[in-house]
Amino acid sequence: MDLITTQRLLLKSERTKQSKMRNVKTVVDGITFDSKLEARRYGELKLLKLAGEIVDFQLQVPHKYLGTKGQVLFRYIADFVVTLSDGSEVIEDTKGFVTPIYRLKKKLIEDQHGITIKEIYARTKARRKSRRPNMAKGTTRGR
Repeated sequence: MDLITTQRLLLKSERTKQSKMRNVKTVVDGITFDSKLEARRYGELKLLKLAGEIVDFQLQVPHKYLGTKGQVLFRYIADFVVTLSDGSEVIEDTKGFVTPIYRLKKKLIEDQHGITIKEIYARTKARRKSRRPNMAKGTTRGR
């Protein structure tokens, strides 16, 4: 191997692996979050707790999905579980992108545990740009 090839291999191995969803790990208060959105929501929840709007919140709370024979089929980890002043809990999950696997796990966990998972998005859906061009009703896609 020549010197240039060796240098390229070293540089390639030093690069950090980019996540599948292109999120950026962020550290706040010594806690590493999987995304900037999750870190921002943590800051919002801290302020809500200081203001007395919520009682408490927990990070990375696991929920197990059990099969018919009692075996654990998968685990769902909620980003936050927020305790409100009336004692009720709200399960929150920050989402920049919703995958089909997440949708399925969410439905199964909500059904088995009798809970509702509140999704926190970076932007409101109304502000998101559509990826499909606007098409009048009744038109076809060049078929």
